[in-house]
This record gives sequence, C-alpha cells and structure tokens, in this order.
Amino acid sequence: VLYVPACRRFIRAPCRDLRDAAISWCALSLKKGLGRMLEELDLTGAGIHRLSTPRELGEAVGEHDTIKIVKLSSGRALPVGEWRTTDSVQLIQDLNLDELVFAGALLAHTKTVASVRVGTRSTRFIDIAQARTAEEVHANARTMGDAGIRVFAEVVRTNRTVRVLWLASNHLGYVGAAVVADALPALAHTLEILDLNHNPIGDPGMVSIARALPQMLKLQELSLTDCSIGNEGAQALSVALDDKPGELSGTITHLILSQNKIGDTGVAAIAVPLKKMTKLKALDLDNNRIGYDGALALAPALATIRKASLRQLYLYNNELVLAAHFEIKRAWGDVSDGDLYLGEPGGRAYSLPEVAALGSDDQY
Repeated sequence: VLYVPACRRFIRAPCRDLRDAAISWCALSLKKGLGRMLEELDLTGAGIHRLSTPRELGEAVGEHDTIKIVKLSSGRALPVGEWRTTDSVQLIQDLNLDELVFAGALLAHTKTVASVRVGTRSTRFIDIAQARTAEEVHANARTMGDAGIRVFAEVVRTNRTVRVLWLASNHLGYVGAAVVADALPALAHTLEILDLNHNPIGDPGMVSIARALPQMLKLQELSLTDCSIGNEGAQALSVALDDKPGELSGTITHLILSQNKIGDTGVAAIAVPLKKMTKLKALDLDNNRIGYDGALALAPALATIRKASLRQLYLYNNELVLAAHFEIKRAWGDVSDGDLYLGEPGGRAYSLPEVAALGSDDQY
C-alpha cells in the first residue's frame, strides 16, 4: 500500500501545495517502475480535488500492471484491477471533476475497457474503444454532459489518428466546452472536422473553443449549429480565425453557425477574417439575428471569397430587409453558380432565382 499524505502544514507554500509535488513524485515513480508489486494506492489524504496533476497520476496508474485498488479523497475506491479484465466500466456519479479526469486518463491506458458509463442512471455508454483508436469518432446524442465529457476527452486526447470528432447533442455547457478545448491541442495535427451541434455552450463556451482553434493545423469543417452563441462568441471566433499561428483562415472549408443568436456586431466581426478564408466553400448563418448593418458588413467579404471558393451561403430566417437582400445579391454575383438562400424572418427560404422572379417589392 502506498499512502499519499495531505501535507497540510505546507499548504501555504509558494507552490500550489506540496501535495502536488508528492503526487508528481508518485506518478513519476510508478512510471519508472517503483513499487512493481504495489496493489493499493491510497489518495484519501491527498485531496485529489485540489491537484493540478490528476491526468499525470491517472496515466501512471493506467500503465501500472499490479495496482488493484485506488482510494480517492471522496471516499470512493476504484477497482482498477477489475477494469483490466472487463470491457465495460461504470463510474459513480458523485466523483468530483478532477477525479473524473484521473479516471479518464487511467481508462485511456487500460486497453481492455471498450465502453464506460458515467453515473448510476445513465443508459448511454461512451464508446472509448472507438475514441482511443478510430479515425472518425462518433459520439452524437450520447448525452455525456459536462461530467462524462471529462472522461471521454482524456481518452480521445490519446488518439493520434482521429480526423473527425462528432460531439453533437451531448448536453455540453460552457464547462464541457472548456474540457473539449483543453483536449483539442492534442489533436492539432490530425483533426479535420469538429461537430459541436446542439450543445448549449453559450458565449463562454465559444470563447474557450476559440482559444484552442488557432493551434488546429488541419481543421476544415467547424460546425456549431444551435449552440446559443451570441455576439461575444462570434467576436471570439473572429479573433481565432484571424490568428496566425495555425493559419486557420487558410484551412476552413465549411463554417456552420446556424440557429444561434449572432447579430450585426457579431457577423461584422466574423466578416473581418472572412476575407482571408480563400478555401471556404460553405457559410451557414441561417436562423440568427442579422439585419441590414450586418449584411452591409458581410457583403465586401463575400465578394472577395466568392471569387475564390464560396459556393454555398445560407442567410434565411434572419432580419434582412429588402436593401440587405440587394447588398448580398450584388456581392454574390451570378445566381446560377452555387447556392445562395435568403428569406424573410419567419418565412420560408427563397433561392435567389426565386427572389429575382418575385418582381415587386410587395411580394418580397
């Protein structure tokens, strides 16, 4: 048994806490082979909920062959030995968030486990075998929530081949978005498609995702339909698209921002880097709050990228007046080349050939 004490008398030390140093030493020792016959790791006094290194320790325990029990500060004991002989694991719902990170990192290195369920009432399993190795990871409608995504993210960050990551409809909030953002840099050289559709991440979540995006070197499709993103989130995305480290503006081909709350100031911000997005083929902004001022800001950027690559633009169910239609139409040019859809607020979508055929202003 290895017992890691709380080291409470050092709690005011300049570092976060000397318990972190003790845990780091413990993780390094396990990786170096110390305690080859170790069967139990007791962290009840270490306060893992205060650690800055739960991932490091989880990886070390996952790579260790003989540890059978890990006792956590919450009083729970993880049957690590059983996990090495089973293909399905259920994590107790009341583990704190750092303990979930620890468990996820551990499971990422426990090759026999193929699926995990977080909580006692959850009926949906996270397919971590797929998350660990597949090029296309499908986790749509898994309803993982902010807790489950912590486990999932620790596993998927070990995947060095994943090109497509679908996380739609998982009840992720801004906390879950921050967890995803933390995992993205590990996928910087492989990820091509990121789908976060139908997760209420809001502006705070979009800000977290945006901070990670400039590091993505191959991202081609970013899909954020129905994510409760407003002007603040749109402005954060604009900064990410305009950042130079990964030249994100030069790789994106599909940008999907439909069914959000983006208004004129948000779309005006996005229009700035849009001019440089010479590979963009599709831009979806339908069902937002874009009016005439937004259309006026968007039009010059559309005219620029239209010549290079843009073939699909969706703007229906916004607040576009007739003058806005004309500005977008003028920027688009030849209506027979590509798909451009406009529409009245609350009305059906009209293709531009239909709009041209309508004739009078009243029919608009």
